[in-house]
Amino acid sequence: MNQISIAVTFFLSLVLTSLPFLLLGAAVSSFLLVFVNKQRLAAIFPRNRVLGAIVGSAIGLILPVGQYGTIPVARRFLLEGVPPGVVFSFLTAAPTLNIVTLWLTWQTFTYSSIFFYRSLSVWLMAIFIGTLFSFYREKPRTDSEIPLESSLVLSGSFLPEEAASQPLQRVGSLVYEYKTRDRQAWPISLQLFLDNFIDEALELGVLLIIGCAISSVFQLLLPQSQLIAWGNTPATQILVQLFFGFTLAVNASLSAFVPGSLITNLSVGSTLAFLLVSSLIDIKAFILLLSAFRPKIVLYFGILCLLMTFLVALILSFYLG
Repeated sequence: MNQISIAVTFFLSLVLTSLPFLLLGAAVSSFLLVFVNKQRLAAIFPRNRVLGAIVGSAIGLILPVGQYGTIPVARRFLLEGVPPGVVFSFLTAAPTLNIVTLWLTWQTFTYSSIFFYRSLSVWLMAIFIGTLFSFYREKPRTDSEIPLESSLVLSGSFLPEEAASQPLQRVGSLVYEYKTRDRQAWPISLQLFLDNFIDEALELGVLLIIGCAISSVFQLLLPQSQLIAWGNTPATQILVQLFFGFTLAVNASLSAFVPGSLITNLSVGSTLAFLLVSSLIDIKAFILLLSAFRPKIVLYFGILCLLMTFLVALILSFYLG
């Protein structure tokens, strides 16, 4: 019974610390739809692949929407014509390279090199992943129902299948084209803002709660002490922390507090592995990504994040202990 109460408390804490950031991201996404000109937004970002990835990795400092708020914002960026390299660099870096997470990491690891290695690793990973995704192309769709302007976004095949089957205006319940951008029509604009915000909040909020519930079940059932004992080599210790980072799904801003109390027991590499995975691709983010992007894209993104995290953590474990 005590374990169940712990799991329920863990579930509520996950919801309360994650949902506000998701709502903030939905609000930013709706603002971009209604009040930001699509052509001007897309024109802001450089078309050079590497430079675009560098710019994308810094957007989180301007839009600190948290780990789960980045997902609706990233989807909106794609729908508004922002280059994919910029979007996926932002999606990788923003959960860590934002004011809140940076400050909390610094407070937790003030006398450690973890703050520096976490920030540098995420920044380099974001640039690499963003540059890589900027080369991703699939055969454009020829569906005559897709308007030319919308096909520029949809032909990249980053969005779910149903996005390419809509004749205009919506991706499921998500508005993706707002033609009547009359700045004088404030009642209409505010109504559209609220409609899209509510749709996105409900669509992603339900999935976030499901992810919190799954993570709570892992918290209840996982033999954590046995898994920690199994990690008796640098490689296995990193694998255990990768698994914990994915399944426990602690909010990126608060993840620094989890291994902070174990800093004397964990190597720099394994601590970093937990921090990186919990920020990049935990189970809640994975579920949200599957709803916002095509499964193949999410699979590529997840594999890249895990492999790069493992490699960085292994190198640091051997050189720093």
